[in-house]
Amino acid sequence: TGASVDLMDNVGNIVSAVLVVGVRTGTNPTLNAKMQESTDGSNNWTDITGGGFTAVTASNQSECIAFKPTKRYVRSTGTVAGTSPVFPVTITVIAPRRHTPTNVGGFNNTAAGN
Repeated sequence: TGASVDLMDNVGNIVSAVLVVGVRTGTNPTLNAKMQESTDGSNNWTDITGGGFTAVTASNQSECIAFKPTKRYVRSTGTVAGTSPVFPVTITVIAPRRHTPTNVGGFNNTAAGN
């Protein structure tokens, strides 16, 4: 289970997560990773709809998923199976900060140079 990520400025926006797996070892190892969300970042974690990665059975794999969290905090979690499975894994959450346009109320339609 990964550390929680605070998405205060991104709740309700589409967020991406990138899974990168290195060289796995063991006999018939599998990894099922997914994203979860929570309102407080420490309790009541629930699976995010559309937040599951494809099951990993090979080395040197990567996958990017997009999902729309409904709670402030997200984290990754995974389950490994097989005989003595080891999966070096990194999951990075990419959440572009939401900004209000400068003229607050819409986009500036003034032509450049005016």
